[in-house]
Amino acid sequence: MIQIGVRYGKSVEKRFFIVQGNGLMLTPEICEAILRDHYRKPRHTGVCEGSLVRTADNPACGDMVRVSLKKEVTGEGIECVRFEGAGCAASQAGASLILGLVHGLPALEALRRIEDFCTVMKRGDADPAAHFAEFGEAAALLVFATIPARLTCATLAARLLAEMLR
Repeated sequence: MIQIGVRYGKSVEKRFFIVQGNGLMLTPEICEAILRDHYRKPRHTGVCEGSLVRTADNPACGDMVRVSLKKEVTGEGIECVRFEGAGCAASQAGASLILGLVHGLPALEALRRIEDFCTVMKRGDADPAAHFAEFGEAAALLVFATIPARLTCATLAARLLAEMLR
């Protein structure tokens, strides 16, 4: 087992990952810890100045996510992406993790990653450990792939951001 320290403000948060073969493995416990952390301390919150803002909701659960996207002057990269929202842990942690996945990427690469992520989620049999290299911590959201009601919550921000990038 290895320990990774992640710095947020003045505190250092410790994350534990199990090493298996040449890669890192996400266990259900680690996925739960990542999701809890992103729900309690979401990243990429707020509004980008001079940005395109869109809102999506999930009336079945009461979730609301408002994504703020500002592309670079060239229109090819993401200069700023943030969110505001309220709702269940799956929707709010999902927004935090998805925005972290695409932050700073070229717009087309960000769209491709989001679409790949949503495709894996829709298959319903996704294993977070198998997709860690591709999606990083956002792979923790794959625990919701087998729960249809939570699938909608977990992908709310991803679907909204993909729509904004198209």
